[in-house]
Amino acid sequence: MIQKSMGRGNLLSVTLNQIFRACARRWYILLGLAILTGFGAVLAAGAGGVYWTRVDVIFLEPSSSANPNALRAGTGGNLVAFAALVERQVNGNLDTPRFSNVESTLYGAGVRQGSRVSLANTGGQWADAFTRPVLSVEVVDSSETAVRSTLGLVLAHIDRISAEQQADAGVPQSSQITTLASPQQAVISRAEGKGTRAGLAVLVLGLALAGAVTAGADRFLTRRARNRESSPF
Repeated sequence: MIQKSMGRGNLLSVTLNQIFRACARRWYILLGLAILTGFGAVLAAGAGGVYWTRVDVIFLEPSSSANPNALRAGTGGNLVAFAALVERQVNGNLDTPRFSNVESTLYGAGVRQGSRVSLANTGGQWADAFTRPVLSVEVVDSSETAVRSTLGLVLAHIDRISAEQQADAGVPQSSQITTLASPQQAVISRAEGKGTRAGLAVLVLGLALAGAVTAGADRFLTRRARNRESSPF
């Protein structure tokens, strides 16, 4: 066991020595890659914060003599199924990517511009549970104005698809499901990024990759030079 551990240590030492020697021989390659890495690290460190908001779109039962309160969100399976149908239509009939944590945010996942519409998930990390007829609308962008504009377009899109689906099914106006945005006035927050940490991560990973690429280039160039020397032509 001790000999095996020493063998691994010697192998690691030889590999590192080979990389250092390759970087010394091909310093110009390493320098070019290091400059690119430094440039990327500066960009990552200087990235500013983003603006973000989340609004729930609640699907409401139609107002009728049997259900006079139009502001009561239904909990029946049919209403949840309709909300899921609208979600799929809004997303172009594509499956919506879901984070492992239902409380995760777009900007937390590294998205700096975009939107997401998803059926409210009351489950946990290991199991999904869709029991509420609510669509969660999340928007992130570089300015408060852009977030508000995109949010308005997404909400209008949801309402339009909801109305079209019911009209195509021949549902009378008085019996149609309606929607309510909560909160009605979106609260837009600024999320500050971890610029210094991101820049350091890019720098460390970039330099490690630069060393590996330089070592690979050195092996290729050395092998090609040997082939030329051994060739009779």
